[in-house]
Amino acid sequence: STFNESHYHIILLLDGYNEIAVNTDSALNEKLKQEIETLLDNKKITVIVTSRNPNIVFEEIPLTNLTVCPLNREQIMAFTGGNNDNLPKVIFEGMLDNPFMLKYFQQWAIWWTEYSGQDGLRVDTYPYNEKVPMSKWCEAVINEYPNLNIVGECWDSNFDQLAYWQGGNNNADGFDSHLPSIMDFPLQEAINAALAENTPGWNQGMFRVYHALAHDATYHDLSKMMIFLSNHDHYRIADSWKLDPDKMKIAYTLLATVRGIPQLFYGDEMMFATGKNYKSDGELRMDFPGGWDGDPVNLFTEEGRTGIEADLHDYVKTLFQWRKGKDVIHNGKTKHFMARDNTYAYFRYNDTDKVFVYVNASPEEKTIPWSHYAEIASGLGAGTNVLTGEMVTITDATVIPPCTAIVVEY
Repeated sequence: STFNESHYHIILLLDGYNEIAVNTDSALNEKLKQEIETLLDNKKITVIVTSRNPNIVFEEIPLTNLTVCPLNREQIMAFTGGNNDNLPKVIFEGMLDNPFMLKYFQQWAIWWTEYSGQDGLRVDTYPYNEKVPMSKWCEAVINEYPNLNIVGECWDSNFDQLAYWQGGNNNADGFDSHLPSIMDFPLQEAINAALAENTPGWNQGMFRVYHALAHDATYHDLSKMMIFLSNHDHYRIADSWKLDPDKMKIAYTLLATVRGIPQLFYGDEMMFATGKNYKSDGELRMDFPGGWDGDPVNLFTEEGRTGIEADLHDYVKTLFQWRKGKDVIHNGKTKHFMARDNTYAYFRYNDTDKVFVYVNASPEEKTIPWSHYAEIASGLGAGTNVLTGEMVTITDATVIPPCTAIVVEY
């Protein structure tokens, strides 16, 4: 109910984590295709690809005549007794520099895109692959479907090393990955660390976010950066921030207003938490209540959401429903100002619109130093508070409560 228009994507997992085999049940394929066609009425579909360790099972035949063995998962398990070491077959693990393996992966991606109508691909642990063959894979798929997006999970906290993996980057060695989109791990880590610091020191708190975005000149295409707060490999943000809804609202305000393509981990917008002080993959990938007969709680409905979870959900919904129609957010420029006293201010702007965002992550109220932003704010009068719909005029006397963000559009 939060993201119900064509601007947002649903992510599907088609293949196994460490093992891909041809599904010989065409009825299941057809069902998946029908599900995608149904979702395409109002959403886009992104499919996850795990190419670093494919464990594809091949017939034991010469490599000059390579074909895929028609085994589904159940047949493999029955044949091996659950132990792939028993397979009397040829197993290729991560060998995309084998031209037959590479050709199979190119044809697989192109075939599924044409067959299913999917809109994007997410490649798991992208740099684990041989970089040149994966570049050829990306190039082949994008040449066939220029409007398809491919995002690579390049888990690197170093700005320069992360930028290396985005297609079109001016790399010293001349390498071009042809990968359109990369995941912004430096920004994700900055936001998570900043909001976990209640009494930040020098270069901590919101300065971390300022510092991460100050490196934007490093990247080739900011509009294709995938930004996120958490996912299936990270702590639930409600656990990280001790179930503090104010911190979560600040985080979602950042996610909805900075450059890039936002991704949300299901349930975070309703305070999903494990209650643990350690990361447990199984527990953080918890069930989403509702949608099945007999579920006592249905979070898909307004009636099923109550209290803090309902308030946070509605806050996030307001932000992202507003964001969908704002070209100034999707494609506009950013002007930001040095973070101080655990506050952070920035403008998103283009030739016709401006959006002002002010974050007060401190435990004290703060007065906005409006005149400090005169180089871009001069002449701005009344604007609209995006979260309340009320008209507001920002001045040097405007006070922002503790742990609060404001978004004003002009």
